[in-house]
Amino acid sequence: MKDIKKINKKIWILLATTAAVSCLILAVAIKTYGITGMFDKAFSKTLTSGEQYERNITVRKFYNTTIRFKKTINITTYLPFNGSDAVVILKGATGSEIVRLSGIENGKAYLVMDKRDLDVLSMVSVSGVADYEDVTDQLPIVSYSGTTAYITIILTQKVLPATIFGLVTDELTNQAVSGIELYAFSGGADPIASQPAVWNLTTESGYILTFNTSQLGSYDVYVKDYSVS
Repeated sequence: MKDIKKINKKIWILLATTAAVSCLILAVAIKTYGITGMFDKAFSKTLTSGEQYERNITVRKFYNTTIRFKKTINITTYLPFNGSDAVVILKGATGSEIVRLSGIENGKAYLVMDKRDLDVLSMVSVSGVADYEDVTDQLPIVSYSGTTAYITIILTQKVLPATIFGLVTDELTNQAVSGIELYAFSGGADPIASQPAVWNLTTESGYILTFNTSQLGSYDVYVKDYSVS
């Protein structure tokens, strides 16, 4: 019976020792690998006894930041538009707003940003750019050159209705002619066998044919019942 107790005691001591060693290993691992982030060496120095060494360090905490715009990712040309009503919002990973700025001049917006804000920048939104669609929570393209950071945003040009317009005059009298029917057919279509996309009557002020965004393309315009000189 005493031998069994001694064996059990040894087992408990072994288990306790193992647990203690495991905790120590875990603590060392946490201490060794618990530091995360980017490391950029400032300098190396070997110290001697009693030495007093002074060395200043310059870091890039703030960056001159340029926000610029392109139509597609693959092209290198940036858009040169002006937009006094445009609003750009930069957001972090949780959607929290980092900075909001208004106005774009020659396709650029400028600000100074902390590197930590640039590191967490995850989404960009843009509104109020006249010829382009609004952007909502787009992934930003960030690049660096020295102390300058570039944030590139991709814009999609708006698809707008189109019009064809002009004057209709008589060849002999050079007077404006009203009441003439004008028809626009898809390019190459037979006007007798096809339905027109758009039609309208001329007035003394001329004519106008309006095409919605789903009708953009190539068209042949015909005058009904009159020869075109």
